Amino acid sequence: MKHIKALTGKSIMTAALLFLVLSIANGVSIWSVLVLTIIIGAISYPLGDLVLLPRVKSLMAAGADAILVFAVVLAAGAVITFAGPVLLAAVVTAVLMGAAEYMFHFYMGTHVLFSSNRLKTDM
Repeated sequence: MKHIKALTGKSIMTAALLFLVLSIANGVSIWSVLVLTIIIGAISYPLGDLVLLPRVKSLMAAGADAILVFAVVLAAGAVITFAGPVLLAAVVTAVLMGAAEYMFHFYMGTHVLFSSNRLKTDM
C-alpha cells in the first residue's frame, strides 16, 4: 500500500509539472503528457527511488531523475509536436523535476523505504 501511495503522489507531481511546462508553455497534448508521465514513472520509481536512492545521497538521485526526464522529453521531441524549442522544454522540465524529486525523496525516506535502508539525505 505504501508503494501505491508513493507512486500515486509521484505520478500526480510528474503530470502536474509536465502539464505546466509542456502543455501550457509548449502546446503538447494532454494525452502526450499522460503517456510521458507513465513512461517516466515506470522507469524512475523502480530504478531511481527504490534502487538508487537508498545507495546514494538524495541530491545525486534527484540529479539522476532529472537526467532521465531530460532524455525522455528530448526523445519525445522527435515524436511529439512542440510549439517551442524542444531543448529548452527538456531543460526546464528536467530542472523542475529534479527539484521536485529532491523533495519527494524525503517522503520516500520517511514513509516508504524500510528502516534497514539507510537513506542518505543532504540537509
